[in-house]
Amino acid sequence: MSASDIKNIAFDVAGKVIKSSGEFAKTAKLKLQVSTEEQRLNALYMEIGKKVKEIYDYGGSLGSVFDEKYREISIITNKINELKERVNTIKGVRDCPFCGASVPKESGYCPKCGKSTTTVDFSNQALFTPTEDVPPPIPEQSPIPETSTNGQEFVTCRSCGKQSPKGDKFCLSCGRWL
Repeated sequence: MSASDIKNIAFDVAGKVIKSSGEFAKTAKLKLQVSTEEQRLNALYMEIGKKVKEIYDYGGSLGSVFDEKYREISIITNKINELKERVNTIKGVRDCPFCGASVPKESGYCPKCGKSTTTVDFSNQALFTPTEDVPPPIPEQSPIPETSTNGQEFVTCRSCGKQSPKGDKFCLSCGRWL
Protein backbone atom coordinates (compact mmCIF):
# COMPACT_ATOMS: atom_id res chain seq x y z
CA MET A 1 0.00 0.00 0.00
CA SER A 2 1.40 3.31 -1.07
CA ALA A 3 1.44 6.60 0.81
CA SER A 4 -1.09 7.93 -1.68
CA ASP A 5 -3.49 5.05 -0.88
CA ILE A 6 -3.13 5.67 2.87
CA LYS A 7 -3.76 9.37 2.31
CA ASN A 8 -6.93 8.62 0.29
CA ILE A 9 -8.20 6.22 2.97
CA ALA A 10 -7.54 8.81 5.67
CA PHE A 11 -9.43 11.51 3.73
CA ASP A 12 -12.28 9.06 3.08
CA VAL A 13 -12.55 8.14 6.79
CA ALA A 14 -12.31 11.82 7.85
CA GLY A 15 -15.07 12.71 5.38
CA LYS A 16 -17.33 9.98 6.75
CA VAL A 17 -16.65 11.10 10.35
CA ILE A 18 -17.47 14.71 9.48
CA LYS A 19 -20.63 13.66 7.65
CA SER A 20 -21.80 11.38 10.48
CA SER A 21 -21.05 14.01 13.15
CA GLY A 22 -23.03 16.57 11.15
CA GLU A 23 -25.92 14.11 10.86
CA PHE A 24 -25.65 13.39 14.59
CA ALA A 25 -25.85 17.10 15.42
CA LYS A 26 -28.86 17.56 13.14
CA THR A 27 -30.70 14.55 14.57
CA ALA A 28 -29.86 15.59 18.15
CA LYS A 29 -31.30 19.04 17.48
CA LEU A 30 -34.45 17.55 15.95
CA LYS A 31 -34.83 15.12 18.87
CA LEU A 32 -34.58 18.05 21.28
CA GLN A 33 -37.31 19.88 19.35
CA VAL A 34 -39.49 16.74 19.44
CA SER A 35 -38.94 16.45 23.20
CA THR A 36 -39.86 20.12 23.71
CA GLU A 37 -43.07 19.71 21.72
CA GLU A 38 -43.92 16.51 23.63
CA GLN A 39 -43.49 18.40 26.90
CA ARG A 40 -45.82 21.12 25.65
CA LEU A 41 -48.35 18.47 24.63
CA ASN A 42 -48.12 16.75 28.03
CA ALA A 43 -48.62 20.11 29.76
CA LEU A 44 -51.81 20.59 27.73
CA TYR A 45 -52.96 17.07 28.64
CA MET A 46 -52.36 17.91 32.30
CA GLU A 47 -54.30 21.15 31.98
CA ILE A 48 -57.24 19.35 30.37
CA GLY A 49 -57.10 16.64 33.04
CA LYS A 50 -57.15 19.21 35.83
CA LYS A 51 -60.17 20.94 34.29
CA VAL A 52 -62.02 17.61 34.00
CA LYS A 53 -61.22 16.84 37.65
CA GLU A 54 -62.57 20.26 38.66
CA ILE A 55 -65.82 19.46 36.84
CA TYR A 56 -66.14 16.25 38.88
CA ASP A 57 -65.12 17.95 42.11
CA TYR A 58 -68.07 20.30 41.64
CA GLY A 59 -70.50 17.43 40.98
CA GLY A 60 -70.40 17.36 37.18
CA SER A 61 -70.03 14.35 34.90
CA LEU A 62 -68.62 13.82 31.42
CA GLY A 63 -69.76 10.25 30.79
CA SER A 64 -68.89 6.74 31.91
CA VAL A 65 -65.29 6.74 30.61
CA PHE A 66 -64.46 9.87 32.56
CA ASP A 67 -66.48 8.65 35.56
CA GLU A 68 -64.20 5.60 35.79
CA LYS A 69 -61.05 7.69 35.39
CA TYR A 70 -62.26 10.08 38.10
CA ARG A 71 -62.77 7.12 40.47
CA GLU A 72 -59.22 5.95 39.69
CA ILE A 73 -57.88 9.47 40.37
CA SER A 74 -59.79 9.57 43.67
CA ILE A 75 -58.34 6.22 44.76
CA ILE A 76 -54.79 7.30 43.88
CA THR A 77 -55.26 10.71 45.54
CA ASN A 78 -56.49 9.02 48.72
CA LYS A 79 -53.49 6.68 48.67
CA ILE A 80 -51.11 9.65 48.23
CA ASN A 81 -52.79 11.47 51.14
CA GLU A 82 -52.50 8.36 53.33
CA LEU A 83 -48.79 8.03 52.50
CA LYS A 84 -48.19 11.74 53.22
CA GLU A 85 -50.01 11.36 56.54
CA ARG A 86 -47.78 8.41 57.44
CA VAL A 87 -44.70 10.51 56.64
CA ASN A 88 -46.09 13.37 58.77
CA THR A 89 -46.76 10.94 61.64
CA ILE A 90 -43.18 9.67 61.51
CA LYS A 91 -41.87 13.26 61.43
CA GLY A 92 -44.25 14.39 64.21
CA VAL A 93 -45.81 17.13 62.05
CA ARG A 94 -49.05 17.93 60.28
CA ASP A 95 -49.90 20.15 57.35
CA CYS A 96 -51.39 23.58 57.93
CA PRO A 97 -54.93 23.50 56.48
CA PHE A 98 -54.43 27.02 55.11
CA CYS A 99 -50.95 27.23 53.59
CA GLY A 100 -49.77 23.60 53.61
CA ALA A 101 -46.62 24.26 55.67
CA SER A 102 -45.37 21.53 58.01
CA VAL A 103 -46.31 22.34 61.60
CA PRO A 104 -45.25 20.41 64.73
CA LYS A 105 -48.26 18.38 65.96
CA GLU A 106 -48.33 20.09 69.36
CA SER A 107 -48.39 23.60 67.85
CA GLY A 108 -51.63 25.50 67.87
CA TYR A 109 -50.59 27.95 65.16
CA CYS A 110 -48.76 27.77 61.87
CA PRO A 111 -45.30 29.36 61.97
CA LYS A 112 -45.63 30.48 58.34
CA CYS A 113 -49.15 31.95 58.03
CA GLY A 114 -50.04 32.41 61.72
CA LYS A 115 -53.47 30.80 61.49
CA SER A 116 -54.82 28.34 64.03
CA THR A 117 -54.09 24.73 63.12
CA THR A 118 -56.40 23.27 65.75
CA THR A 119 -59.46 24.00 63.66
CA VAL A 120 -60.24 24.91 60.08
CA ASP A 121 -62.82 27.40 61.34
CA PHE A 122 -62.06 30.79 59.77
CA SER A 123 -63.26 32.67 62.87
CA ASN A 124 -60.28 31.40 64.90
CA GLN A 125 -57.48 33.10 62.98
CA ALA A 126 -54.27 34.61 64.29
CA LEU A 127 -54.23 38.22 65.34
CA PHE A 128 -52.41 39.18 62.15
CA THR A 129 -52.60 37.55 58.75
CA PRO A 130 -50.00 38.94 56.34
CA THR A 131 -51.15 40.28 53.01
CA GLU A 132 -49.36 42.22 50.35
CA ASP A 133 -51.11 45.50 51.15
CA VAL A 134 -50.94 45.31 54.97
CA PRO A 135 -47.45 45.49 56.46
CA PRO A 136 -46.66 43.37 59.52
CA PRO A 137 -46.78 45.14 62.87
CA ILE A 138 -43.47 46.54 63.99
CA PRO A 139 -42.45 44.72 67.15
CA GLU A 140 -41.58 46.85 70.16
CA GLN A 141 -38.29 45.00 70.25
CA SER A 142 -37.04 42.18 68.11
CA PRO A 143 -36.83 38.80 69.81
CA ILE A 144 -33.27 37.79 70.57
CA PRO A 145 -32.29 34.46 69.03
CA GLU A 146 -31.17 31.98 71.64
CA THR A 147 -29.56 28.57 71.30
CA SER A 148 -30.98 25.44 72.92
CA THR A 149 -28.88 22.63 74.35
CA ASN A 150 -29.09 20.69 71.07
CA GLY A 151 -27.65 23.65 69.14
CA GLN A 152 -30.88 24.67 67.39
CA GLU A 153 -31.61 28.40 67.43
CA PHE A 154 -35.00 29.60 68.66
CA VAL A 155 -36.76 32.77 69.70
CA THR A 156 -38.94 33.35 72.74
CA CYS A 157 -42.39 34.84 72.15
CA ARG A 158 -42.82 38.17 73.99
CA SER A 159 -46.52 37.42 74.44
CA CYS A 160 -46.65 33.88 75.87
CA GLY A 161 -42.99 33.10 76.57
CA LYS A 162 -42.96 29.90 74.52
CA GLN A 163 -40.07 29.07 72.21
CA SER A 164 -40.34 28.81 68.42
CA PRO A 165 -37.62 27.92 65.89
CA LYS A 166 -35.65 30.90 64.60
CA GLY A 167 -37.03 32.01 61.24
CA ASP A 168 -40.70 31.37 62.05
CA LYS A 169 -42.91 34.40 61.53
CA PHE A 170 -45.53 33.43 64.12
CA CYS A 171 -45.46 31.82 67.56
CA LEU A 172 -46.28 28.11 67.45
CA SER A 173 -48.17 28.39 70.72
CA CYS A 174 -50.26 31.58 70.59
CA GLY A 175 -50.05 32.63 66.94
CA ARG A 176 -48.72 36.12 67.62
CA TRP A 177 -46.23 37.78 65.28
CA LEU A 178 -42.67 37.09 66.46
